[in-house]
Amino acid sequence: EYEYLQDLSTPDRVDYHEKLLHFRTAFRFILGGKKDWEFLLRTVSAILHLGNIPLRFSSGVVEIKDKTELLACSELLGVEVDVLKESFLEHDPKLPECQRAIDEFAMVLYAILCQWIVQKINESLQKSETFEDGQLFISVLDLYGYKTNPSQQN
Repeated sequence: EYEYLQDLSTPDRVDYHEKLLHFRTAFRFILGGKKDWEFLLRTVSAILHLGNIPLRFSSGVVEIKDKTELLACSELLGVEVDVLKESFLEHDPKLPECQRAIDEFAMVLYAILCQWIVQKINESLQKSETFEDGQLFISVLDLYGYKTNPSQQN
């Protein structure tokens, strides 16, 4: 179970294997091949593992209780474990700030992944022979926090 998925309201019985197959079929026309597919899956996996990094406050220091998730992120992203650990724990000795650093890093990875997907879709659309160059494209308007923080909706 991934912490970042806990707030999602999904039916009890979701066939994620089937959904992944549908997703892969749809993206077969957009992604450039195995390398792109691996990049997408590795990035999503790293984001999910980031949300499961367990922190604790002990003797005035924030520590990672179990490094399993951190090691998974390190391998998936190709970043040294110590570099990731220091980037999350060295800024502030308070637990909420360290957790926020992890969450913000996950959000940045997610934003980069979304931009990459939009770029891949646009590259795929440009290959269409039905329309002239530049005539067909998508863009995404991200209203971060729109549903989660109504007080900022002015």
